[in-house]
Amino acid sequence: DQFDFVKYNPRKPIDRWGLSLTSLDGGMTGIPDLDSLFEYNKEHNTSYVEKDFIVQTPAYPYFTDVLHPFENYLFRTHILKLNPGGFFPPHRDDTRLNAFRLIVPLKNCNPPKVNFVLEDKILNFEEGRLYFVDTVKMHYIFNASLDPSYWLVNIDLGRA
Repeated sequence: DQFDFVKYNPRKPIDRWGLSLTSLDGGMTGIPDLDSLFEYNKEHNTSYVEKDFIVQTPAYPYFTDVLHPFENYLFRTHILKLNPGGFFPPHRDDTRLNAFRLIVPLKNCNPPKVNFVLEDKILNFEEGRLYFVDTVKMHYIFNASLDPSYWLVNIDLGRA
């Protein structure tokens, strides 16, 4: 409650928000860590990559218990908030990353109100449990409930 969520991928008119746990500079503006790196780099003539986002923000300590075992492997880590009607359309994450997502469903994350679909399967989660998800596969999520859905999301590139 003491931190403000900021627009996730601000170029898209979709009701989704983020709270940075790691960022480029330890700040929590979401710029550029909650943006599309492809679009941000193109627009600002930069060349940021996932592994540039490793500085812990003031919100990070609240998730130390979950993240500590993976601390040496974390990039662009954030809390995702999907408000009612918020979604990610069907897509695949960048196949060049050779990575996967670490996801912890936090609150309001299951069918029938919230659907996370991986390929052709609707996933069911235990809230608070850590999942490894291969997001190079086709996936999408939709919040059809009347309440926000919260997820801890990280990209893991295996930085040892």
